[in-house]
Amino acid sequence: NMSAGDYCVKFLSTEKSVRSEAAKSLGKLGKAGAEAVIPLLSADDWVFRYRACEVLGLCGCREFADRLIPMLSDENDMVRCCAAKSLGIIGNPSHVQYIKPLMGDKNPYVVREAHRTLQKWKR
Repeated sequence: NMSAGDYCVKFLSTEKSVRSEAAKSLGKLGKAGAEAVIPLLSADDWVFRYRACEVLGLCGCREFADRLIPMLSDENDMVRCCAAKSLGIIGNPSHVQYIKPLMGDKNPYVVREAHRTLQKWKR
């Protein structure tokens, strides 16, 4: 059986499918998966930050929602997009103030994800 750390190592893979499977596996670990990726939120490589945001959404642990807020202003648009999506899954309407500014993001995917989250929360 692989540990959470073993799955995190797979984020180094050059193959997107391997990274995606690792994120899904970490998400299934719930809190342990979320805790394993928290340090990756401050990684230099945006791919790690992206996958960490993804795992936080997949794990479904609402107590980690606040960890996504700083990621909504990440320099990388894919990270912002994933953070918005994951916050839409584990966040709640009290987070609307953090999502609304993304409606003016320069990347249309980020705007779309922000819109989906706001719709979900009916804001």
